[in-house]
Amino acid sequence: MISQASMALLMRVLLASTPLADKLDGLTSLFDSEAMDARGVIAQPISKRITRGSRNALGVLLAIAMRSANRVGLLLELENRSAEPWAPRGVVVLEIGGEDLVATVWPPEPIPPGGRGSVFIEAEAKDTQALGTYVLKVSGDGPRGMTLGNITFPRLEDRPE
Repeated sequence: MISQASMALLMRVLLASTPLADKLDGLTSLFDSEAMDARGVIAQPISKRITRGSRNALGVLLAIAMRSANRVGLLLELENRSAEPWAPRGVVVLEIGGEDLVATVWPPEPIPPGGRGSVFIEAEAKDTQALGTYVLKVSGDGPRGMTLGNITFPRLEDRPE
């Protein structure tokens, strides 16, 4: 189950990326910016099927992949298991045998030692793109980072009726 804080983070990220974010609010802003069309946004929990790098600086508590008309996203609930704060600094989304995605990661605030936090990774991708399997590499402070494999994004056509 996605936490209320994670859902609030997701909405802030989606709304901040829209052209009229300062004038419109909520779903209206997403629709107006064409980040969402009449098919909406589909989200799919993928925590159980992703693979985790053995040297990851963080534990993944929850992973939810999402797709809208022209974007894909990955919401991660993370636990910092190290003795130092960790903050995301960059992200690479590599498709196995296909086209890599240019992505952003948000927020840049650190997760304290022993603490939990949410990170959202987003990339532009039409509904006919980003259909393969991806490896996600998130760089963090210093040499500490995170690698996740077997990342897939749901298709808008896969939505249950």
